[in-house]
Amino acid sequence: MLTTRISALLLCGALAACCLTGCGGKTAAPTAAPSGSAAVVSAGDGVYVPTEEGIYELQSISPGSANLFYTDAATKSRIFLCADPGCSHDSDRCTSYIATPGASFPPLLLRAGDGLLVFFAGADEEAPRAMTMDFDGSNRRTAFTLSANQQPTGSFFLAGDRLYFDLMETGENGQNSYQLWCADLSAGKAEALLDLGVDGAYYALCGSAGEKLCFQQVTEEGLRYCMYSIRDNKLEQPFYTDSSESGSSLVGGGYLFTLDETARTVTRLDLATGEQLTCAFSLKEGYDAPSLRYLFDGKLLLTAASTQSTGGSYDLCAYVLDFPAGSCIEITLRTPFNDRPVMVLSQVGELCLVASDYRIDSGTGLPANVYAFLSRQDYLNSNPDGYLPVNDCV
Repeated sequence: MLTTRISALLLCGALAACCLTGCGGKTAAPTAAPSGSAAVVSAGDGVYVPTEEGIYELQSISPGSANLFYTDAATKSRIFLCADPGCSHDSDRCTSYIATPGASFPPLLLRAGDGLLVFFAGADEEAPRAMTMDFDGSNRRTAFTLSANQQPTGSFFLAGDRLYFDLMETGENGQNSYQLWCADLSAGKAEALLDLGVDGAYYALCGSAGEKLCFQQVTEEGLRYCMYSIRDNKLEQPFYTDSSESGSSLVGGGYLFTLDETARTVTRLDLATGEQLTCAFSLKEGYDAPSLRYLFDGKLLLTAASTQSTGGSYDLCAYVLDFPAGSCIEITLRTPFNDRPVMVLSQVGELCLVASDYRIDSGTGLPANVYAFLSRQDYLNSNPDGYLPVNDCV
């Protein structure tokens, strides 16, 4: 069964809740934390994996399977990850093809050091597993396999060849416990590092900064944050508590962002230096329920929904918050298909991959992205003339 955050990744969704009253978790049976000082970075959002030259993507275009795609930033083309021009991309002979029998969602696509990692959540009694491959889709091998009663909860971070994630384990009595795990991708094994608690009282992995991971916990005082030292294999004392009524926060880009809906402000905390900056925002009349999404260069995208529906549909608006400048600027780029703000999906250097519009896919009958690149500056300036259309093979 997929947990909340796995489902959220697959559905482009939401933040999972977590709980604990103290900040000194126990070590799970005897595993030493790995040494080394590699910087910890996000392994990806589960859909897009950016590199210096382009972006890898995993998409399901037919039942029971998924395909790998590559969008090249230089040629502005999106292709199947396959070198055979005559390939039908529908069998194991194809390097883009991944079989997913019985799966409700496509597997997650993540970065794995010098290659890609595909994580299969498992279906029915099948155990979750991870498969690594080269960037051309070849040399596939099993990275690690979990037990059928274990399920990662959706956050994955890399430090060199080591993949860190938290998972939920369901016992025979139905009780769920939570653990921090580390997979050594070069050695092909994964082990528990730290007990994170049980239902109603557990930590959740939510971000990283430098050589540390960031965890969150719910307390009576609010949503509390603390860092985890990989070198020492222990949670540090809490460094911040979000006591706002909304309790809406986000960790991204090495920052913690917290939203105060009453004051109409967002505070940005640098996880490495402790520097705090606050930016005020205002919403158009008739819009509320602001939510946060990390953009780039320490900037934040804030979206809000209309409070009244039109024909059963709610409108959205989007704003960029620039904290050093203290500015809040609306993004006016909209998709003609459904008149929604254009969102950044991934990035290659100074280029943003966006869905400039949508189309109805002839195979599935569902809306599909019409891709384009846009420079960061053109996105911030909402410049519709800056689109660089992507030639899509699908």
